This record gives sequence, structure tokens and C-alpha cells, in this order.
Amino acid sequence: MLGGSQGLSYLISLVRTKALAYLLGPSGIGLIGLYSSITATVGVLSGMGIGESAVRAVAVAHGSGDLQRLSREAMVIRKVSWLSGLIGLILCMACAIPLSIQTFGNREHVLAITILGSTLLSGAVGRGQTSFIQGTGRITVVAKMNVLGSVVGILPVILIYAWWKADGIIPALLLTSVLSLLVSHYFYRSIALIPCEITWRETLRECKPILTLGLAFMFTGLLWTGKDMVVRAIITRTYGLDSVGIYQSAWAVSGLFVNFVLGAMGTDFYPRLTTLLDDHPAMVRAINQQIEIGVLLALPGVIATISCAPMVILLLYSPKFHGASVLLAVLSCGVFFKVISYPLNMVQLAKGDARGFTIFGTGFALFESGITIVLLIQYGMMGAALAYPISCLTHVVAMTWVGRKAVDHRFDPESIRLIMVSIFLIGTGSLIAYLLHGATAFGSGILLSLLTSVYCLRALSKRLGSEHRFIQLVLKLPCIKWMIS
Repeated sequence: MLGGSQGLSYLISLVRTKALAYLLGPSGIGLIGLYSSITATVGVLSGMGIGESAVRAVAVAHGSGDLQRLSREAMVIRKVSWLSGLIGLILCMACAIPLSIQTFGNREHVLAITILGSTLLSGAVGRGQTSFIQGTGRITVVAKMNVLGSVVGILPVILIYAWWKADGIIPALLLTSVLSLLVSHYFYRSIALIPCEITWRETLRECKPILTLGLAFMFTGLLWTGKDMVVRAIITRTYGLDSVGIYQSAWAVSGLFVNFVLGAMGTDFYPRLTTLLDDHPAMVRAINQQIEIGVLLALPGVIATISCAPMVILLLYSPKFHGASVLLAVLSCGVFFKVISYPLNMVQLAKGDARGFTIFGTGFALFESGITIVLLIQYGMMGAALAYPISCLTHVVAMTWVGRKAVDHRFDPESIRLIMVSIFLIGTGSLIAYLLHGATAFGSGILLSLLTSVYCLRALSKRLGSEHRFIQLVLKLPCIKWMIS
């Protein structure tokens, strides 16, 4: 359900992406990416990881069955979210000058960065509301939020860009943030809670467990977003806004077919794993199941992206973005390894191991930042792209060791076999992208993608059972029943 809603949201966003590519060009896309990196970095610092850690706190309160406790948790999260949003707004205003100089090399964007600080306030409040809904396990509501959030903003945003072109970037980002807040509030207020009063002193006392894990999220998240901001700043000051637009487009598309899987995992799997803390064998089974299902859902899209990268860029953007196709093929290889490591990465979070999460998150973030910046300086944007699959593969190895130590996790034979077959298919797709060109490459890529889709559908049918709703829906498509029977 979550994956389907995320997929539908991405299909809607493709329309917006295509429109922006023609209306703004590479430089406009690059400018949006730079502004987003700046606000994301400041937002992580001011957010203190509250949105992520709140999910665990709400899941525990909801699992207790105590409505009074759940209502107090909601009030605590709401107040702290407002506080973190105000801190983000103030930080953005105070640091606008150094952020503009660091990113663009001048002060021309100080006013824009100052105005964008307001998106941090609306974003923090919206994340708090979304975290509460997610923690209570309302999967249907989260799915509706994903779709509605995509639908309500697409037409106004496209009209703003069509009318003002690049001058409409700031108004469009502000409108998108406000609409996301309104959508989350619409669903949040439908949840029945007990009215309760809580002072700020009580709020700060009761939010200590949230902040303990949240600060771990904040520290590691700050390293990730900071790395993205620095990489884009280096590209901007070395190669120009057009080049950062090329890099941004490749980065965005590389995760297009996998983020819906990771988003579903983060929304459903994380709180569910929290409820299995005292049963390590059950946690191991759940982790392996998530890895297998995640790989099977994401693999066809990853293969299609790698083997048909030039056509994917042309389809989603415009001919001006052709240079992104090589970067896209390389980045997509790393995306596959991220699907494997993501469920293992949830173990420390589910256990509330803030110290371990911080240590490993910091070490890996520093490793990826270092290798990305070194390869970027040495080999240009291709070097930055190559750093991603290298770091993602390293993360799989590290998280496998963490899972072994934390819950005695071991891959079962079926998972190992699936991963090996997937790596073989990805290698084949990479050879197609590297050795073949034009219509031959496109035809071979389509054929490999179709074969991969059939293989994944058969494997999903075997794991989920023929009576599962998803399999029943797929079987209604022409010829599918014959292929996966």
C-alpha cells in the first residue's frame, strides 16, 4: 500500500520534473537543488532528529494501549516541533550571508536564503504531525497523505514557474512547504486524542528520550546533508550552475525507482521492528523478508535506469540534460546496495541504541564525504558519482557486521541467492550501457528490464502467495498470469 502510494506520487512528480526541465533548464534545476541542500542542512541541525525519533516514541506509547499517554506524547511532539521550526527559521536568517558566500561565492542569494527559512518552520511542524501518524501505524492514512500531497501542489507550482521562470523558485518552494503542512494537518486532526495540558517544563522533561535518539539522527543527518551541500557548492564554483543541474538531475532520478521502497520501509518496517525487540529470531526473519521484498520491488527499475539511462534522462528531463545519463548509470548501481543495507540500518534505531547509531553513522558519513570530495576534485562529477556505489557497498558490509552483533543476524540462503542474481543482472545492465549505443543499447536494455520484471514477479508471487492482493492485481494484466504461473 505504501509503495503503491509512493509510486503514484512519483508518477505525479514526473510531470512536474518534466515541466521544470523545459521551463528552467539545467541552471534552474541546479539552483533549486542548491537551495534545497541549504535548507536541508539547516533543517537537520535545528530539527534535532525529532521527526525520526518521535516515530519510535509514538510506536511505544501506542503499543501500550494507554490513550492518555499517547495524547501527552502527541502534545510533547507538537510543542517541540514548533520550537525546532522556530530555531531553524532564526538560524537560516542569521547564517544567510555565510551560507550564500560558501555555496555561491557571493552575497546575491542572502535574501532568498532568509525567506526560505520559513519553510523550516512549516516543515518541522508537518514532520511532527506525520511522525505521530506513522508511529500509530495508520498505514492507509500515510498512503493517502503521499498521494494527496503530490496532487494538490503540482498545478500551482507549474503555473508559478511558467509565469515567473527562475524568479518563481522561491515562491514555489514556499507554496510547496505550506501545502505539505496543510495536508499533514488535515489527517492529523482526524485522530481522536484526549485533550491535555502540558507545561513547557514538562515538555522538556518528557522529550528527553526523544532528544537522546534524535540528537544521534541530527548529528549523522547533518553530516549527510552537509556533504551534499559541499559537493554541490564545489561543482557550482568549479563548473557552474548548469553542471550542478546535470548532477542534481542524475542524483534525483537514480533514487526514483527505489525511494518508494525505502519510504515504505521507513514508514512501516521501523515501528514494526520496534515491537519485536525481545525476539531476536523474529527480528532476523523480518529483516531478511524486508531485504528480499525490497530488492524484488526495486530491481526492475534499477535495471531499466542503468541500461536505458540516456532514454530515461530524455524522457524525464530534456535533451539539455544528456550529460546526466552516464552519471545516472553509475549512481543507480549504488542504489541497489542501499536497499540491502537499509533494513539492517534499522536495527540500532529499533533498539534505541543512540550511541552505536551515532558512532557508525558518523564514521560512515565521514567516509562517504571524504571519498566523494576526493574523487570529485580528482575526476570531476564522474568521480563524485563513482563514490556513491563504493560507499553504499561499504555500508552493506558494515551494517552486516552490526546486525550480526546486535541480533545475531545472518542472511538465509534464499536472500543470498537473490542478491547474487541481482548483482549479475546489474552487471549485465552496466555492460549494455557501457558497450552498446543508440537503438541497440535501448532495445537490449528494454529486453533485460522485461526479463528482470518477470523474474521479480515470479519471486514475489512465490513469497506473497497467489491470494495476496498485490499478486491478484498484477495477474489481471495481459499475459502476466502465464508468465508468472
